Amino acid sequence: MYSTVMNDNNLQLDFLSLAEEQRFISWVKDGTDASKWEQWLKDHPDQTAKVEEAKELVNTFQFKEFAVSIDKSKLWDRIEQSTDAKEILLEQSTDNVKKLWRRSFIGIAASVAVLVAAVFLMSDNMTIVTPNAENMVHTLPDNSIISINAGSEVVYDKNRWETNRKVNLSGEAFFEVEKGSTFTVITENGNVQVLGTKFNVHSRGGSFLVKCTEGRVEVTSKGSKEILNAGDVVELNDNSLEKIPFQAKIDWRQSSYSYRESTMGTVFEEIERQFDVKINANSEVKSLIYNGSLETKDLKKAIYMVTWPMSLDYSIDGKIVEIVKK
Repeated sequence: MYSTVMNDNNLQLDFLSLAEEQRFISWVKDGTDASKWEQWLKDHPDQTAKVEEAKELVNTFQFKEFAVSIDKSKLWDRIEQSTDAKEILLEQSTDNVKKLWRRSFIGIAASVAVLVAAVFLMSDNMTIVTPNAENMVHTLPDNSIISINAGSEVVYDKNRWETNRKVNLSGEAFFEVEKGSTFTVITENGNVQVLGTKFNVHSRGGSFLVKCTEGRVEVTSKGSKEILNAGDVVELNDNSLEKIPFQAKIDWRQSSYSYRESTMGTVFEEIERQFDVKINANSEVKSLIYNGSLETKDLKKAIYMVTWPMSLDYSIDGKIVEIVKK
């Protein structure tokens, strides 16, 4: 009547084994035998936590089939297209990784699942990816907090965190750091080092900006160094760090942005990340210089705020935005 995992003699199966059972997968994905599973859970309430963990695992790895040889950027594109894998937070032990290599892993393309597990688990790294239009708040092992902006990636070694408080950042994040050993944020454009403070780091392409809101931080980039106190902002300009005016009321966590001598292309990229839309504009429009603010609570208002002072026209059709000169 029931599948093997619904037999009372098999209650000791771990969540990985449960997640690999085909009838369990069918229930999670398609609702097959839902009444039987629900009754089994009522009869065995102590199994609820294990079942929920196995369900989350099944839902997380809903990949489309593609070659194992795919490069990292294409792999992330595939992950972000998945309906359920918007955030990859893999925390299983090395023993579980070995189990994944030995088994078919819940009926999904085994080579892909093993590839992803190997990339993110074998090194003991925690990787957090925020897709477009979504932000995340994440607590580090020492209770420091990272608020991660859309379209960003954070990586750190959770097993060595007590002696190695280092975070690799691609994108933008706000850090609230607990006091302790040196805390370092590493980006492709420069590094930020602190003991305990609050600060924001923006590093996208060749753009690098650090804002200190509390405490003191040290910023290094391309051979130059700046010490920031609360209220200071530093920006990478012509391969050297330059302090710029502080915008106290501008904060992406409150859906507000400030731009100083930025191209419209840069502004458009932020709008695309925050609303998950595509903006079409020619190179002339994208090269225009913008000084002003942007609010990202409403798409139409955001587009209007940046196009009106620049004498630009726009049209919005679903997720496509067209912007042209008047």
